[in-house]
Amino acid sequence: MTSLLKQKLDAKGRYRIRKEQITNPIRIMVRTERNLSKEQEIMIEEAGYHYRILVDNLLTGHIANVEQLEKLAALPFVRQIEVSAPLYGE
Repeated sequence: MTSLLKQKLDAKGRYRIRKEQITNPIRIMVRTERNLSKEQEIMIEEAGYHYRILVDNLLTGHIANVEQLEKLAALPFVRQIEVSAPLYGE
């Protein structure tokens, strides 16, 4: 895991990667420093992130694997990445 990914990924995500408890595709939420420009949207897509919802500086979607997650974390405008937790029925 790269140092940038360690800095930007939430503790739960770091733990799940370390323990190999993460499944592909990885569902994540991404927070950026400000609303994305068209150029930044392209950069995010080129890193492999497929977002479904974009509201201001918050995106939700998925990425194929940890390697692409590291590419996403390397983007300078990405501030925080959070791995989604699976929801289970009661």
